[in-house]
Amino acid sequence: MAYLWRIATSVGLDQAKRDVRRASDMHVPLDSVELVAPDVERQLEARDELRRIERAVQAMRPRTRVIFLAHRVDGMSYAEIAQACGIGVKGVEKQMSRAIAILAHELDQADNG
Repeated sequence: MAYLWRIATSVGLDQAKRDVRRASDMHVPLDSVELVAPDVERQLEARDELRRIERAVQAMRPRTRVIFLAHRVDGMSYAEIAQACGIGVKGVEKQMSRAIAILAHELDQADNG
């Protein structure tokens, strides 16, 4: 029984990783994104903020990043992510808290630096 559980967990995590890779295949370089803003200064600020967010997401541990992107980009619920990753909903909540703390730290440093 434990063997089947391990296989199911592995398959779920592989699926989540594939979803992240698929999302990265759809990645558009920030320099090619046309930002709509009232002025050039605001456009540059928005592009800088996107770069900081991208850097923060890349700095996350792989599991945290997979869970964060599955929820925020793919729109998966915590329960769906928990099932796919073979962890409890509390584990997903913990990883999301870590991801949000990393993002907040990166954005706060940029505002204060």
